[in-house]
Amino acid sequence: MGMTISYLQRASGRVEVPDDPNLKGIARIFNTTTVRGRSNISVATLSAYIIAVLYFVLKKKGNTGDQPDKP
Repeated sequence: MGMTISYLQRASGRVEVPDDPNLKGIARIFNTTTVRGRSNISVATLSAYIIAVLYFVLKKKGNTGDQPDKP
């Protein structure tokens, strides 16, 4: 087969790498040393882009208030 068991376990997503005990606070969630940390960074970045795009698209469709009031 050629693949090791640890590779298959990592590919299935069932084995989790233990967190580094030296990391504290937000560094534990968003770090560049673990796969989970890099994944969290990419998800947060993509979410921020999507929120920014939605904000500006929906902002343009709203009432700008530049039109004078009709009597």
